[in-house]
Amino acid sequence: MRKAPFIVAILVPMHLPAGAGTHGNWIQVRNGTWTVSRSDIAQMAKQLQSAAAAAQGGKKAAKDVSTYAIQFKGVGPAGHRVIELRGACEAEGHSLAELRKDFRRVLDGGECYFSATWDAAGKKFKHFLFNGVA
Repeated sequence: MRKAPFIVAILVPMHLPAGAGTHGNWIQVRNGTWTVSRSDIAQMAKQLQSAAAAAQGGKKAAKDVSTYAIQFKGVGPAGHRVIELRGACEAEGHSLAELRKDFRRVLDGGECYFSATWDAAGKKFKHFLFNGVA
């Protein structure tokens, strides 16, 4: 008699545990061209809320984007390196392995989702955009 395989699913809450191979709620996506440093992550985290507010014309962001599940990866050659980010206020239903594999693609959702680009050399956000609402 064959036994059924044992399957384990990891559900990822908005606040990922520090020991999960992530940096708090920051998840490095595996298909980047270079590994993002802890220093860059810390600098992005410090600038994140002000970048979100600037994306809304300087008003305070409705949600605290520092609590979002934030996927990121380093792209580009040396001298032109940027970090692409995708943020989601909800990551339930997606395993940590799924979140590490590739960016989640969401076409609407308003302030619950954002995309951003951070200039690794200039140490600042170049682009920050919340999704629209369909």
